[in-house]
Amino acid sequence: MGIAFAFILSDAAFGSLPARMYAEGEFTCEDVKVGDILRVSNDVHTVIVLEVTDAGVVVAEGNISTGDHRGKVHWGRAISKEEVMSNTSHYITRYPEDYISPDDPNANNIIGSGILEGGLTWSLTKAGTLTISGEGAMPDFSSTGDQPWNDNSSKIRKVVIEDGVTSIGSCAFWTCGVLSAEISPSVTTIGNSAFRECENLSLVTVSEGVEKIDQNAFRACESLTSIDLPASIGEVGAAAFFQCQALKSVTFAAGNKQVKLGDNIFTQCYYLMSVKLPQNIDRIGEGMFQNCLMLTGVEIPQGAESIGMSAFASCFDLTTVIIPDSVTTIGIAAFASCPLTDIYFTGSEAQWNSISKMGDTASAVSKAKIHYNYTPPAMPDPDPDDDNNGDEPGSGDNPGEIQPEGESTVQAIRKV
Repeated sequence: MGIAFAFILSDAAFGSLPARMYAEGEFTCEDVKVGDILRVSNDVHTVIVLEVTDAGVVVAEGNISTGDHRGKVHWGRAISKEEVMSNTSHYITRYPEDYISPDDPNANNIIGSGILEGGLTWSLTKAGTLTISGEGAMPDFSSTGDQPWNDNSSKIRKVVIEDGVTSIGSCAFWTCGVLSAEISPSVTTIGNSAFRECENLSLVTVSEGVEKIDQNAFRACESLTSIDLPASIGEVGAAAFFQCQALKSVTFAAGNKQVKLGDNIFTQCYYLMSVKLPQNIDRIGEGMFQNCLMLTGVEIPQGAESIGMSAFASCFDLTTVIIPDSVTTIGIAAFASCPLTDIYFTGSEAQWNSISKMGDTASAVSKAKIHYNYTPPAMPDPDPDDDNNGDEPGSGDNPGEIQPEGESTVQAIRKV
C-alpha cells in the first residue's frame, strides 16, 4: 500500500489530528494501536493496523505484486509481534501522546480534581475527560499557568461542561490537548481565549442557551473543521475563530435577535467554503473574512449597516455576494483582490449609489454586475410541490440565476 493511500484512510478515521513518526528502536509493540501505520520491508511497503491481538496485529495492505491479491487492497493479514518489531522501519501514529483507551480498566480513575473559586468542582480522569460541575460561573484565568489543571493540560482529551455551569472562564482551556468539547444549555458565555490554540480540538457542541462567544474564544484551533452555533447567540467577539485554518463550514441557526459581530472573526480561515450567517446582524466587521481563500459566495443578512475595511480582502475565489439595503458604508479594501462578478443588492439603484464606498471599493465593485431589488428567498425553501413555487423567485435583474430550485441561497451562490 502506498503511503498516500494509507493517509487517506487515516484521515477518514482521525480527521486532521497530526501524525507522529517514530523510527525503528523508538517504539515498542505495545505502542501500536488500531489505525496506526507501519512502514515495513525497508520503507517500501505500508500497512494499516486493523486489530491488535496478544500475538501481534491484523493489517490492511495494498499494491501486492504477487498472488491472488495482486493490485488489490488485502484486508486481514496477520503479522506476529516478532515480525512487527523486526520488519518495521517506521511507526506512524495519530493518537495523542499519553493516550489512554476507554477500554482501559483504569480509564475512569481520577488523576486530578479540585474546587474552583466560586464553588464549581472539576475532575480529570486517566482517559482524559475533564468535567466541570456545579451551579454558577467559572472564574476567569489570567494565563495558562493559572489553570488548576495546567500540570495535566496535555492529557485532556474531552471537556464536559455540565448543566448548571453558567459560563466558561477566560483562558480556561488555552493550549490544552482537548479533542472535543460538550457545552451544556446552562452556559450563556464562552469567555475570552477559552479554547484558544487547542490545536487538536476538532469537535465542539454548543447547545442552545449560549448567548455570547467572547473574543479569541476558539482562535487558532487549527483542527476545527465545522461549527454550528445556536439561535441563542447574540454576540461573537473579535477574532473568535481567527486562524482556524481547517474550518470549512459555519452555520448560525435561524433566530430573531440581532447578532453583534466583532472584527476578524474568520480571518485566515483558509478552507472556509460555506457560511450561513445569522438572520439579522449589526455589521460585517473589519477583516471578518480576510484571506478566506476558498470562499466563493456570502449572503450578508438584513440589518447589517456596514461592511468593514478589508472584510473580504484577498478572498481570491469570491465571485458573488448578496448585500442588503440596510448597508450604508463599505470600507476601504473591503473587496480588494476579489474576482467579484455579481452583486445582488436588495435595494434600488438609487440606494446603491447612495452607499459610501471608501477608498478602492468603488472601483472594485464597479467590475461586478449589480442586480438591483433582489429578494432573497424565504427560508425554509418553498415546497417544490406548491403550485405557486417559482412564480415569484425574486424581483430585479433575473434573480432566478442565483436560486436554482431546491437549493439554499448560499448553496446557489457558490454555483454562480
